[in-house]
Amino acid sequence: MSGMHSLSDLYMAVLLPIAINWDNDAPIGIRGSTEFIAPGLTFGAFYRDNAPLDVDGDGIITKRDATQRVLERWGFFERKE
Repeated sequence: MSGMHSLSDLYMAVLLPIAINWDNDAPIGIRGSTEFIAPGLTFGAFYRDNAPLDVDGDGIITKRDATQRVLERWGFFERKE
């Protein structure tokens, strides 16, 4: 995975590998969408399963939204030490 250059790409390696190297503003989940993001997976199904990642509640999860949650959690754990 030599193409990973950011935290968002590292997180996508776990969450949605097809999105590695996509723009941070690219949608990875869209509420109600029937468009396929990958074989057997629609944007809508991804959204349904990961709705808490929709940081601003606009019905779209972007790579930036998903990564924001990671950063928030990281900060939480750093403060606890």
